[in-house]
Amino acid sequence: MSQKYFYLHIPKTAGTTFNDFLRKNFDASECIFHIEIQIDKIDNKTVLSGHIPLPKAQKIIPNFDDHVKLTVFREPLKQVSSHLRFVRKLAEPSEKKRLLEHTPQIQKIVARLANTDLSSPQSLQEFIYWLKEENLALFHNTQTQYLVGTRFEMNAEIIQDAKDRLETITYIGITERLDDYIFLLSHKLGFLELQFKNKKLNVTEESFGLDTGNSEIEKVLEPLIYVDKIIYKEAKIKFEKEFAQLPSLKANAIYSFFDRIRTRYKW
Repeated sequence: MSQKYFYLHIPKTAGTTFNDFLRKNFDASECIFHIEIQIDKIDNKTVLSGHIPLPKAQKIIPNFDDHVKLTVFREPLKQVSSHLRFVRKLAEPSEKKRLLEHTPQIQKIVARLANTDLSSPQSLQEFIYWLKEENLALFHNTQTQYLVGTRFEMNAEIIQDAKDRLETITYIGITERLDDYIFLLSHKLGFLELQFKNKKLNVTEESFGLDTGNSEIEKVLEPLIYVDKIIYKEAKIKFEKEFAQLPSLKANAIYSFFDRIRTRYKW
């Protein structure tokens, strides 16, 4: 039986770019992306990828423990601000078709965001209060939620659970060093590396006034990321330790690449 893979696609962590990388390594018939909307099709696939928390993935994916598990984390303030802008963009007239493809819950959040001044700390604070009142945990420590499941409240026990689950991920990457993560996977798993061009996909260019350089805005957003900051630090350390074992391999790969070029063009 060939090796199987599961990619835990945390929102706004360069997941669309990483999915593109996976597509370059496997035949389309072997892969299911966004398994959260195609759960009935996941049997006998080599690559599964989706916006689905780890505990749920463990329950619905057959022989889950036999899968190589991959995921990418991102610096939390950047992740949550990107996520907010992405969801806010769905309120634009040009995004109407995409909006209708989302759940009523998401559409409700989009409608509220459209009437929120993201440049105003007070307006942003009111939006966060509203999320809590409506029991909508979309932006609350999202990266941690993908490890432990959906919840608002975090405590020491849940944080430890998240750390423990982090250890079950075979290879962890960070968005800020996605190229290096791709390199690591190419050597650990035999994936293609040189053919992959690290271009950012599914990027929301519009800021909608959200300025994370504003200390007041950052303070307001802190409740959405305070646990993610702990988990990101752990994930980053794990990635850096794994990657630190590869420097000589990387140098050899670079020389090997130029050797092939010289041979081809008779330098």
